[in-house]
Amino acid sequence: MFARIDKPWMTATLDGHLIHKISKKKYILEIKTHDIRNRKDDEDWQNNIPINYLIQVLHYMNVMTDYDGAILVARLRFFNYYDDDGKKLLRTETRYYYIDKRDEKVKEQMASLEKAETKFWEENVLKRIPPKLTITI
Repeated sequence: MFARIDKPWMTATLDGHLIHKISKKKYILEIKTHDIRNRKDDEDWQNNIPINYLIQVLHYMNVMTDYDGAILVARLRFFNYYDDDGKKLLRTETRYYYIDKRDEKVKEQMASLEKAETKFWEENVLKRIPPKLTITI
Protein backbone atom coordinates (compact mmCIF):
# COMPACT_ATOMS: atom_id res chain seq x y z
CA MET A 1 0.00 0.00 0.00
CA PHE A 2 1.22 3.46 -0.89
CA ALA A 3 0.30 6.68 0.91
CA ARG A 4 0.82 10.25 -0.14
CA ILE A 5 3.30 12.05 2.11
CA ASP A 6 1.38 15.35 2.40
CA LYS A 7 -2.02 13.62 2.68
CA PRO A 8 -1.38 10.24 4.33
CA TRP A 9 -5.07 9.41 4.31
CA MET A 10 -4.84 9.15 0.50
CA THR A 11 -3.71 5.60 -0.16
CA ALA A 12 -3.42 3.28 -3.14
CA THR A 13 -3.04 -0.46 -3.53
CA LEU A 14 -1.73 -0.87 -7.06
CA ASP A 15 -2.12 -4.04 -9.09
CA GLY A 16 1.34 -3.25 -10.40
CA HIS A 17 3.53 -0.62 -11.94
CA LEU A 18 5.47 -0.39 -15.16
CA ILE A 19 8.70 1.42 -15.96
CA HIS A 20 9.56 2.12 -19.58
CA LYS A 21 13.03 0.72 -20.26
CA ILE A 22 14.23 3.66 -22.35
CA SER A 23 12.38 6.74 -21.10
CA LYS A 24 12.18 5.51 -17.48
CA LYS A 25 8.61 6.86 -17.29
CA LYS A 26 6.51 5.19 -14.61
CA TYR A 27 2.95 3.97 -15.06
CA ILE A 28 0.36 2.55 -12.71
CA LEU A 29 -1.00 -0.81 -13.85
CA GLU A 30 -4.64 -1.53 -13.05
CA ILE A 31 -6.22 -4.82 -14.13
CA LYS A 32 -9.95 -5.46 -14.30
CA THR A 33 -12.11 -8.43 -15.20
CA HIS A 34 -15.66 -7.53 -16.13
CA ASP A 35 -18.62 -9.54 -17.39
CA ILE A 36 -20.46 -8.02 -20.35
CA ARG A 37 -24.09 -9.09 -20.12
CA ASN A 38 -25.89 -6.51 -22.24
CA ARG A 39 -25.45 -3.73 -24.77
CA LYS A 40 -25.18 -1.03 -22.06
CA ASP A 41 -22.22 -2.85 -20.45
CA ASP A 42 -20.60 -3.19 -23.86
CA GLU A 43 -21.13 0.50 -24.70
CA ASP A 44 -19.67 1.55 -21.33
CA TRP A 45 -16.37 -0.05 -22.35
CA GLN A 46 -16.29 1.17 -25.99
CA ASN A 47 -13.34 3.58 -26.17
CA ASN A 48 -14.02 4.59 -22.58
CA ILE A 49 -13.35 3.48 -19.07
CA PRO A 50 -16.53 3.16 -16.97
CA ILE A 51 -16.67 5.97 -14.43
CA ASN A 52 -16.17 3.81 -11.33
CA TYR A 53 -12.91 2.41 -12.71
CA LEU A 54 -11.78 5.80 -14.03
CA ILE A 55 -12.23 7.37 -10.58
CA GLN A 56 -10.12 4.62 -9.03
CA VAL A 57 -7.31 5.19 -11.53
CA LEU A 58 -7.48 8.99 -11.14
CA HIS A 59 -7.28 8.56 -7.36
CA TYR A 60 -4.24 6.31 -7.71
CA MET A 61 -2.57 8.91 -9.94
CA ASN A 62 -3.28 11.54 -7.26
CA VAL A 63 -1.57 9.31 -4.71
CA MET A 64 1.37 8.35 -6.93
CA THR A 65 2.37 11.92 -7.79
CA ASP A 66 5.66 10.95 -9.44
CA TYR A 67 4.03 8.60 -11.97
CA ASP A 68 3.42 9.68 -15.57
CA GLY A 69 0.10 7.95 -16.09
CA ALA A 70 -1.73 4.67 -15.91
CA ILE A 71 -2.55 1.68 -18.06
CA LEU A 72 -5.80 -0.13 -17.40
CA VAL A 73 -6.04 -3.66 -18.80
CA ALA A 74 -9.61 -4.94 -18.99
CA ARG A 75 -10.40 -8.58 -19.64
CA LEU A 76 -14.00 -8.51 -20.78
CA ARG A 77 -16.06 -11.69 -20.77
CA PHE A 78 -19.09 -11.63 -23.05
CA PHE A 79 -21.84 -14.09 -22.14
CA ASN A 80 -25.62 -14.18 -21.81
CA TYR A 81 -25.56 -11.28 -24.24
CA TYR A 82 -27.11 -11.51 -27.69
CA ASP A 83 -26.05 -9.61 -30.79
CA ASP A 84 -28.48 -7.94 -33.21
CA ASP A 85 -29.06 -11.26 -35.01
CA GLY A 86 -30.03 -13.03 -31.78
CA LYS A 87 -26.76 -14.95 -31.62
CA LYS A 88 -25.48 -15.54 -28.09
CA LEU A 89 -22.03 -14.08 -27.52
CA LEU A 90 -19.56 -16.27 -25.66
CA ARG A 91 -16.08 -14.81 -25.95
CA THR A 92 -13.41 -12.90 -24.10
CA GLU A 93 -11.61 -9.76 -25.16
CA THR A 94 -8.73 -7.82 -23.65
CA ARG A 95 -8.70 -4.06 -24.02
CA TYR A 96 -5.99 -1.60 -23.04
CA TYR A 97 -6.63 1.97 -21.93
CA TYR A 98 -3.89 4.57 -21.47
CA ILE A 99 -4.39 7.55 -19.17
CA ASP A 100 -1.77 10.27 -19.62
CA LYS A 101 -1.25 12.62 -16.68
CA ARG A 102 -0.24 15.42 -19.08
CA ASP A 103 -3.65 15.42 -20.78
CA GLU A 104 -5.56 18.58 -19.79
CA LYS A 105 -8.86 16.75 -19.26
CA VAL A 106 -7.11 14.20 -17.03
CA LYS A 107 -5.45 17.02 -15.04
CA GLU A 108 -8.85 18.65 -14.49
CA GLN A 109 -10.44 15.35 -13.45
CA MET A 110 -7.61 14.62 -11.02
CA ALA A 111 -7.82 18.09 -9.47
CA SER A 112 -11.60 17.86 -9.11
CA LEU A 113 -11.39 14.43 -7.50
CA GLU A 114 -8.65 15.47 -5.08
CA LYS A 115 -10.66 18.54 -4.08
CA ALA A 116 -13.76 16.39 -3.40
CA GLU A 117 -11.77 13.78 -1.46
CA THR A 118 -10.04 16.45 0.64
CA LYS A 119 -13.36 18.12 1.42
CA PHE A 120 -14.85 14.77 2.44
CA TRP A 121 -11.84 14.03 4.67
CA GLU A 122 -11.94 17.44 6.35
CA GLU A 123 -15.71 17.92 6.61
CA ASN A 124 -16.85 14.37 7.31
CA VAL A 125 -14.10 12.05 8.48
CA LEU A 126 -12.20 14.42 10.77
CA LYS A 127 -15.39 15.92 12.19
CA ARG A 128 -17.01 12.48 12.49
CA ILE A 129 -20.05 13.64 10.53
CA PRO A 130 -21.57 10.98 8.31
CA PRO A 131 -22.29 12.18 4.77
CA LYS A 132 -25.91 12.81 3.88
CA LEU A 133 -27.53 9.71 2.47
CA THR A 134 -29.06 10.05 -0.97
CA ILE A 135 -31.08 7.23 -2.46
CA THR A 136 -32.07 7.23 -6.09
CA ILE A 137 -34.14 4.57 -7.76
